[in-house]
Amino acid sequence: SAIIELNKTADEFIENNMFDVDNTKETRNSINDRFEKVRNQSDGRRQRLQEASTVHQFIRDLEDEEAQLKEKKLLVTSDDYGRDFNQSQNLRRKHKRFEVDLGSHQPNVQNLQQLGSQLTDEVGNPDIERKCKDLLNHWETLKQATDDRTKKLDESLAYHNWATSLDEENAWIKERLHVINNPDIGTTLVAVQALQKKHESFEADFIIQRERCQEILQQGQKLME
Repeated sequence: SAIIELNKTADEFIENNMFDVDNTKETRNSINDRFEKVRNQSDGRRQRLQEASTVHQFIRDLEDEEAQLKEKKLLVTSDDYGRDFNQSQNLRRKHKRFEVDLGSHQPNVQNLQQLGSQLTDEVGNPDIERKCKDLLNHWETLKQATDDRTKKLDESLAYHNWATSLDEENAWIKERLHVINNPDIGTTLVAVQALQKKHESFEADFIIQRERCQEILQQGQKLME
């Protein structure tokens, strides 16, 4: 480099005791001192620029993650839990996929928290610590909202499943009431025997349905607890 060549030339002048050696030494030393100062300042500036780049990249990554969490929160704060069993079931399946996707963000949040703590110690930027706390708050809030929606969707699914069973049981009762209230008791022996056989079948079915009805009532009681 130029400074090496300059020192080499100056050393030759001094060794050969050429004209104005003292001034040559002073000039050489002055240039070397200034060069070293510039190099130190350059190294310091490079380090500061690298730190600034790291901080800005970190903040951008953090804000990107925070924006995604805010967007996801809109999905879990919906009060739509389905108006029937099929809708509730579809919403629950969709929410399960959401939970899996949300879980993939946890390592990102943890890594950003660790990096933020490291940068706070190294750089001492108060914005980093504040933004890390904000991100953690958004994450915890989103997790809680997700858990709340999971619970409500499960409750909705259980209710609509129960309501479907109840409707089926009511339909069976209505149909059987129509049959047993039929005044026809047969006008011939064959007809009476046929009706007796049907009624025996009904009574056997009734025992099964009575147990089913009791189960439905118990399920309804649990839903109210």
